[in-house]
Amino acid sequence: MSAIKLTADSGGGTVELKAPATTTSNAAVVFKLPVADGTSGQALTTNASGQLAFSSVAAGGASNIAFNNGNGIDFSATAGSGASSSILDDYEEGTFTPTARGNNTNSSPVIEGSGKYTKIGNVVQIQLSFANENGSYLPSGEYIQIHGLPYTFSGEHFIPYGFNYKVVFNSSDQYLFYSPSGNTRLDGYINRSDLPYTPWGTDQWDNTQWYHSNSFSYITS
Repeated sequence: MSAIKLTADSGGGTVELKAPATTTSNAAVVFKLPVADGTSGQALTTNASGQLAFSSVAAGGASNIAFNNGNGIDFSATAGSGASSSILDDYEEGTFTPTARGNNTNSSPVIEGSGKYTKIGNVVQIQLSFANENGSYLPSGEYIQIHGLPYTFSGEHFIPYGFNYKVVFNSSDQYLFYSPSGNTRLDGYINRSDLPYTPWGTDQWDNTQWYHSNSFSYITS
C-alpha cells in the first residue's frame, strides 16, 4: 500500500496520505503519532527518530519563531569542511555592569561603568564605558583590571586599549587588554620594544576624572 485515502464525513471529497517513491537507503520509516492533540497554533514536529509531537513554532505577523531548548537554525547544508557545528541556537541582547579595580584589591568605593552586549551563537559583541571616574578609588601599586563581562572567554583573547581620557600613556609603548580563558575580566598590559610585557599599572589611572570606552567581540563556550 503506497497511500492511505480518507473519505470526508460529509460533503464529499477525500484526503490522501501518500508515501514517497522511495525512502533514503530504502529504510522502513515509521512515524508515531502524539498521544494528545496539542494546543492552538502548534505544529506537528519530529524528534528525528519517528516520534511526532505538537510544538510551538509560530511565524508570521507579530509572532516570533520559537525553537525547543537546544535546537536552532540548521546551516549544515552549506557548512564548510572544517565546520564542527552548523546550528545557530542562541540570540540575546542585554546589559551588564563592568567594574574597574586592581588585580588584588577592588576599588573603594567601587568604580562601576555601563555595558551592553549582543550574543549570537557563541560570539559576544561588547560595548562598555566608564565616565568621569575618580582614579584615587583604585588601589595603588597594582595593575588595572575590568571585571563583570557577561560571559566567560573561551580561549585567550587580546583586546584593544579603547578610547581614553586622562589615562597616562607612554608614546613608545603599546597598550592592550588581555583575557585568560575561562574568566570574565580584562587585564591591562603594556608591550615594550625589545623588553618583556608588563602590567598596566593602576597608578596610570589615578586621575580624578578619567574616561574609558571600548568595543570588541569575543568567543564564549
